[in-house]
Amino acid sequence: MAYLKSKKQWSDIVPEDLAKLLVQQGYRAPSRIQSLTIPTIKAKPHAVVIAQSQNGTGKTLAFLLPTLLRIDKNEPLTEGKNGFCPQALVLIHVKELCTQTYLIAKKFEPAFPDITISVGDPRNLTKSHLLICTPGNLLTLINKRMIDLSKLKIFAVDEADYVLTNDVGNKAILAVGKAMTNKEQQVLFFSATYAEKSIDTIKLIKKPDQDVLEFLLPPEKLTLEGLLQLYTLQKNKIEYIETLLSSLEVETQTVIFANTRSYALKLLEYLVSKEHKPALLMGGDMPPEERDAIFTKFKKGEIQILITTNVLARGVDNRSVGFVINLDMPLVYGARNDEVDVDMYLHRIGRTGRFADVGVALNLLSRPEEKAYIEKLEAHYKTKIEELKDMKQLNKLLAEAKEINNLKRKENAESV
Repeated sequence: MAYLKSKKQWSDIVPEDLAKLLVQQGYRAPSRIQSLTIPTIKAKPHAVVIAQSQNGTGKTLAFLLPTLLRIDKNEPLTEGKNGFCPQALVLIHVKELCTQTYLIAKKFEPAFPDITISVGDPRNLTKSHLLICTPGNLLTLINKRMIDLSKLKIFAVDEADYVLTNDVGNKAILAVGKAMTNKEQQVLFFSATYAEKSIDTIKLIKKPDQDVLEFLLPPEKLTLEGLLQLYTLQKNKIEYIETLLSSLEVETQTVIFANTRSYALKLLEYLVSKEHKPALLMGGDMPPEERDAIFTKFKKGEIQILITTNVLARGVDNRSVGFVINLDMPLVYGARNDEVDVDMYLHRIGRTGRFADVGVALNLLSRPEEKAYIEKLEAHYKTKIEELKDMKQLNKLLAEAKEINNLKRKENAESV
């Protein structure tokens, strides 16, 4: 897959000790987005970087590694007039992804032994060189004068399009931008999708004499080549999913997306009544401890069927997910007529088929006129979404995908 590959090796773009650690950790070579952006972020003068790449192509390392490299371990953690001064800040829209990014960063501690990393929680704040934070928590830390961003060297925003178009996220970004007063302070934006207004907002944050470097893709390059997309028309979608799950012959983690909490809960209750063992991951109305426990079990592979809303649509990296089902097609919020949300669709199905894996995504339609959603997606991404014929076809596709992925992982393990 050409969009993933790079001719460079890690030693071409990062220090030798970090390059060796990356290979030991199983990252054989940088992806295209990593090889393009890491040298650019490191280079002086420090530009504002707007980067876009497909889901599952290594965006997290693309901003995380140069962020760690910008930190000066010899500079002591100091107190400013508004609190302690981190050197680096990563902004991520949900707590689960903050934890995921923190754990990834901790894997590289041997290359950065004197650099401290923490998740920014106002209830239990740990002073550190690198702070990973949600927009809400960041605003609390700023408003309570618990952190001072005047000495920030680098600020990275993951899932930037969502954060920029969200009220709290936008306020957090503008607050950081206000605190960063010189062009040596660098801002990075990473996402799989961008709206035009997001790009415009980013350009408001940059300093007058600071360059903006864009790494953007046309829509037709955003869908993953290894992702098999299907649809089926079903009058009773909940009963159909139960029949489908009962008929699966391939063991693979499955994520099911619903548009509303009530519909997700209805599916959960029905599947439990039929002796399946699904879990439900919701947004703000689920206690944080419960969300954390479910997310951890899901990452460990202890949950095979996860029902969720858009809370899990972005950024969650779990290569064991082989199957994604859209119980509902994602719709544009507040649109006068039902309009399929092409960006959210891409983020949802991107939970499978990550980093050159093969995955399967199935879209459920309840009315013939909903076929218009499929047609719009096909036109926008210049891709083909086939109609599912029967369970035999689905099992065959899932089995082939799992075989290909297992072979790739075996080859990768042998070459490290």
